[in-house]
Amino acid sequence: MEDSPTTRSGAVDYRLRPDGVDVVGWSCPADGYSSAVVAFACPLCGERMVDAMFDGLGTVWSFTTILVPSPSRPDPYTLAYVDVDNGPRLVVDVSEAEAPNLRVDARVELYIDKNGRASAAVAPRGAHE
Repeated sequence: MEDSPTTRSGAVDYRLRPDGVDVVGWSCPADGYSSAVVAFACPLCGERMVDAMFDGLGTVWSFTTILVPSPSRPDPYTLAYVDVDNGPRLVVDVSEAEAPNLRVDARVELYIDKNGRASAAVAPRGAHE
C-alpha cells in the first residue's frame, strides 16, 4: 500500500489523497470476498486474506434518517450503506445538504468530513461510470 496519510472513521481506515479517499481493507484472492475491518482468513473459504485498497466510489444500497437525538450528532442525521466498487459494504454519514439528493442506487463518492467521519456525497450524474 502507498505511504499516504490515513485516518480512521469508526473501525475503518481511509487513505487520504488529494482528490478523495481510498478504503484500506483486505480481500480474498480465491473468491473475491472483501472486508474493511481486519480479517486474516476469508469467512467464506478460509483462504488467507491479502491487503487491498478500494477506491472511494460506490453505490447506495440503503439509507435511513435518524430522528432520535444523540449527544454526538446533530439531529436529524442520515446514514447510508454504501457498496464500495469492488469492495466491502460500509456505513457512512450523509451531510444534511446531501440527504435530499440521496436515493437507493445513487452513485456516491466517499470523503472525510470536518468531524473526521466517513461521509458520502452524491456523485454528479455520469461521473465514475
